[in-house]
Amino acid sequence: MRVRLAIGILFFAGSLLASDMNSSIESTEVRQALEFSAALEQILGRSTTIDDQKAQLKSVEARNLAAELRYLPSLELEARQTTQKTFGITSNRQSLGLGVQMNLFKFGADSAAMSAAERQIEAETSALNQSILLAEKEAVQTLVEVIAANRELVITEQILETRKDSLGIAKKRFKRGLLPIEEVEKISVDVSNADAQLNDTKVRLVSANAELNRLLGGGYIVPQWPWKDKFKERIEPLLAQRGWEPNARPDVQEAKSRLLAAEEQVDESWGKIFPSLDLGFSYNLFQSKVAGLNNNGNEWTGTIALTIPLFDRLTNYSNYRAQIHQKTRAEVALERTRRFADSDWESAKRSLKISYETALAREKTVLVSRRLYQANLRRFNKGVIGANELIIDQDRLFRSERFAISGWADVHNNFTRFCHAQGKRVGGCINGTNL
Repeated sequence: MRVRLAIGILFFAGSLLASDMNSSIESTEVRQALEFSAALEQILGRSTTIDDQKAQLKSVEARNLAAELRYLPSLELEARQTTQKTFGITSNRQSLGLGVQMNLFKFGADSAAMSAAERQIEAETSALNQSILLAEKEAVQTLVEVIAANRELVITEQILETRKDSLGIAKKRFKRGLLPIEEVEKISVDVSNADAQLNDTKVRLVSANAELNRLLGGGYIVPQWPWKDKFKERIEPLLAQRGWEPNARPDVQEAKSRLLAAEEQVDESWGKIFPSLDLGFSYNLFQSKVAGLNNNGNEWTGTIALTIPLFDRLTNYSNYRAQIHQKTRAEVALERTRRFADSDWESAKRSLKISYETALAREKTVLVSRRLYQANLRRFNKGVIGANELIIDQDRLFRSERFAISGWADVHNNFTRFCHAQGKRVGGCINGTNL
């Protein structure tokens, strides 16, 4: 029986000795699964958050089209039929005319409206870039959770198998009078706890896969850390950089564009308070019949109008005051966004440094735990120690492996946050590009 347990433990040790546990988690389905980067792009491609912001951008572009064409004249084509009877005399008139209206001067209101429209489009474009980062953050967190849950499932399954083998050996030794019942009960409790732990891990994996299915739309991924090898060459140079440009962040860019738009809207509303100088021109072809007499010809009219608002119930002035307060709100929003950007950058940088150092330390702990376990495994095979002593070393190795998994999960999430704090997507950040 001891040989059987030793063989089972050796098999488990061999699976743990693989650098990334590829041999223990790889299957035919896994080989057909999506790689991390492909899954990430597929999730972003079907993100409703991004699609919603794209629609918002198109809506603003369509709404501001008129403002961008303010300097162009308005054209009207009019066809009219008029019948009139006065003092028994009937007159009919048909006309076809073209009218042109054009503003000559409005104290900069038109120019400000055009600039405001451009700034609003820039703000919505930045908001779209920010929505991409938010969707990417959610996607990475979900993918990392699925990978971590898959890897932890392998460990908990091995824990349960070794506990069951130990319980079987203990029961046989008890029947032979070599082990008290209390020791058997202890191992039985360990089996129950391992089984409960396995069920908890399965529930975690089910939840993670459900969230992945919502984002990915079906399918599964390769449960391997995507950037673990690249971290060695990328994290230290990134952490060593001293300065950063907050204006590269899309949320800061959006806040700045909204402030510029608000400033232009103040100028626009101010210009509408003052007089307006407009040019008008119309040309008509007409045919009329009065008292049986026909008259055909053409006519044109040219006008220059100066409109001076005297009293409009303070409509333009109230709009002007409201725009001033909107500008103040935009200034506050920009300052709030900048403060958050500074805090987010410092926090992301420190969190990445701590989590990466912690993950490396946990990797070393796994190596030490594995070496101690292998040493006691050899002593167990020689009959020097019993199963209980070996289980202690197993638990130590199990905990180390699980800590290592959570450690690398934290590094991947913190790396994503670090890249987003600079306004970069993770793909460009890990590959050293400016994406």
